[in-house]
Amino acid sequence: MPPHPVFDDRPLLWLTPGDEWWLFQTTNELIPKILQSRSEDVIPVRYSVASIRHSVENGGGFDWAVWQSSETTVMKDDKILTKLELLLPPSFVAKESDLLDSINAITIALSEVYGNVGWLEEEKPDWGTIDDGKP
Repeated sequence: MPPHPVFDDRPLLWLTPGDEWWLFQTTNELIPKILQSRSEDVIPVRYSVASIRHSVENGGGFDWAVWQSSETTVMKDDKILTKLELLLPPSFVAKESDLLDSINAITIALSEVYGNVGWLEEEKPDWGTIDDGKP
């Protein structure tokens, strides 16, 4: 998960006591439509969406965010590094239906650029909680 865009010492999303990770999905590997028929070396990308459901005590609703990950090979060490880029910063919706509509809108936008966009349901992460003001 990328770091938070405002709080350098925190991840993009985090739990507070009483909240729970609601969903975590990642796309299949995506290649831009324009490059599908070319023989160029293309780095495939994936997009991930994570969401937290807030407890009623914490006001309810859902925080969610979307980021892109791409693998790049570092030639000097022949290591594969994953580069994370924030696509949609942490956002809030009041209802699950709004969350699903938002993910659908992201899917439609990605489908304009990439072919065969699909979301793979991932296991809900264990990214921790904030009890003392830090993740």
